[in-house]
Amino acid sequence: MGGCQASFVEGSEADEMPGDAFRPSRSCKETCFSTYLDNNFDLICLIIKFLDAASIRNVKHTKLFDFCAGALEDRLNFLDILYEQKYSQYAVAYPKANPFVTSCTLGKLDDVRFFCENFPLGQNSDKFAKFINQKGRTHEGFPGYTGLISATRKEHFHVVKYLLQFKSIKLTMDKDGWNCLHLACVSKESTSIAKLILQHPKCSLSGVINAVNCNGEETPLDLAFYNTNTVQMIEVIHLLLAHGAKRSRDLSKKQKFVHTSK
Repeated sequence: MGGCQASFVEGSEADEMPGDAFRPSRSCKETCFSTYLDNNFDLICLIIKFLDAASIRNVKHTKLFDFCAGALEDRLNFLDILYEQKYSQYAVAYPKANPFVTSCTLGKLDDVRFFCENFPLGQNSDKFAKFINQKGRTHEGFPGYTGLISATRKEHFHVVKYLLQFKSIKLTMDKDGWNCLHLACVSKESTSIAKLILQHPKCSLSGVINAVNCNGEETPLDLAFYNTNTVQMIEVIHLLLAHGAKRSRDLSKKQKFVHTSK
């Protein structure tokens, strides 16, 4: 029963139960639940070995893990080392590129998840919001992209879906004024990402759905009208209109200025 404090039992009872010479110190309020935990300490420590940093921070102060604080801290320290190693691997393989943005560009969902779920300061920190929305150079040499923008541009559906689950994610524009909805509306493969982005609560904001890009002053609705790669885009056009999307020609000069300057 590793991890439990034990006291030696003296007297006749010890003679009668030689196998229980060391037993956990307990109060009179001992419960079946605490007994179960003590008897399964090794199993719980094994479970900890499979937890990511985000999960550890969530369970750290729960009843189930409150007597395994040492094992939890060891796991967090180990994950911090793995995080640095993973980041370094990208830095070596793509020396001029941003590791996180590159993992999104390549569509490596496992690496994207690893970077997010094992972020050293936790997912509720301001630094995580900055991390997930950071702009950087892709392995192709294109600067000024966020992970979401780059994953959308490359049509990595599962990466986009994963990133959109974070409340701190921004449907931001790249250096040319394109946001992820612009890029989804020029998709050559499918309309799945466009539909996914349209379901996001931030998409209905005028600065997103009616954002005008810098080169051509086109809104997502303009680009959807121009996209003749698939008849499915007609459905996206209807969804855009239902969310209040407008053509660039229907926006005032003030609106266009605000959108392109965000």
